[in-house]
Amino acid sequence: MNVLIDENLSPRLKRFFKERGHEAMHVSDVGLVGAKDSEVWAFTISNVAVLITQDADFDSRPSANSAGSVVRLTLGNAATPEVLAWLQRHWPDAERQLAAGARLVVA
Repeated sequence: MNVLIDENLSPRLKRFFKERGHEAMHVSDVGLVGAKDSEVWAFTISNVAVLITQDADFDSRPSANSAGSVVRLTLGNAATPEVLAWLQRHWPDAERQLAAGARLVVA
């Protein structure tokens, strides 16, 4: 799975996803820091990626006929170690939902 990490999360999260066999990139890797949501979403679709974000504005983007998906983290403002611990607990369920065809996972 291709994973795109939004700018509201640390690029250090790439390692978490890579260790689980996913291709992972941060918006800073692809020149999207400060980009409009529509540009980030267009990149997500064109790369058939899963956008990892804390931005609820993306909740309305996925649809049954789009190539991209969104996993929105709901843990609030947290340091990277806390985000990683949270992902350790919640990512397996999010991954199952995505594999079953979910386009939006709010975890």
